[in-house]
Amino acid sequence: MIRQTFYTIKNSLREKPFLYALILITQTVSVLCVFFCYGLVYNAFSNYQNVDSDSRCFSVEFIDYSENAPTYQEQVKQLQQAMNYDVFKKNMAQILELLKNNRYDINVYGYITIDGKTYDAGAYFYTWDNIPEKPFEIRASVDGYAVGDEIVIDGNTYFIHAPGEADDITFHHGENAPTSFTVTDFLIEMERQPTALEAKKLADKIDELFHPKSTREPEIPKLLEIQLTNTQIILSAVIMVIAALNCSLCYNYINQKRRQQFAIFRLCGARGYQNFAVCMAEVILYMLVGSGIAYILFKYGLSHWFFERFPLASDAFTNSVYAKMFGMYAAIMIVVMFVNIVRITRRSVIDERRERN
Repeated sequence: MIRQTFYTIKNSLREKPFLYALILITQTVSVLCVFFCYGLVYNAFSNYQNVDSDSRCFSVEFIDYSENAPTYQEQVKQLQQAMNYDVFKKNMAQILELLKNNRYDINVYGYITIDGKTYDAGAYFYTWDNIPEKPFEIRASVDGYAVGDEIVIDGNTYFIHAPGEADDITFHHGENAPTSFTVTDFLIEMERQPTALEAKKLADKIDELFHPKSTREPEIPKLLEIQLTNTQIILSAVIMVIAALNCSLCYNYINQKRRQQFAIFRLCGARGYQNFAVCMAEVILYMLVGSGIAYILFKYGLSHWFFERFPLASDAFTNSVYAKMFGMYAAIMIVVMFVNIVRITRRSVIDERRERN
């Protein structure tokens, strides 16, 4: 059958090369259109910004508040032993790198001990570099100290320029916080609404680095996400159906010219399913070639230009997405071609002669 398939293709290429070129171009351009439409819809959703700040916040807690959990004080001691602030800063640097430009503010909360007393403490991470010069400025309400005093914590000198508000002590930049600062939770506030994929990447990275007790991811607008995801699928499917129908017109013309050839094959002993298999193998071969060319053109050529203009669309094109697109296109193409090929390859020589006469 394989030999017969290539023999049939070779004869057809010799007689009608322009039709096969048209088929190949149609499939390649159609698959490229699917990639572009899919990416544009994804980019549109990624640019969506929700006015609700909760949809841009990611909270992480290292304290377990369940009934069977250890006491709060015991968990704080465990945190002090498991992760000092220097380790926390190194891990947070990786989080900032992952967030890239989509970061507005990161609030860190916890405890710090000064002169044997424990105080609530907080620190801020900002996207810009505004670390004060020494002595570091802090907002603080510490027993025995007033505004204007200098206080030494872990060997660093801090200048109290205002009383503490939400926390007893507030360090204006995360880099300035001392090593004895024990972090119990932190909150990431992003500039724009993250996509579901961005939120998942951030959650996975936080789990890998910090192993928190609980996290709360941003509230992604579920209805909008579902609608746009369905739009991606429907647009892709429509383009694939149009591509399959366009190709089927060319194949239908080619197969009409082959009817007598297939009838002779049947006269020589070939069965209908064997003729069908030859035609379907040809369809699959050209589909693979056309899809492969489209993938290579997009992946290693056009995607660079496309992602420069629509950078948020880059997250949409994972290996699984390419596989799903190809699987959908293959299924549609095979179904459309199945209908066209079956009715031609089953005809006998008698039917052909009767129709000619």
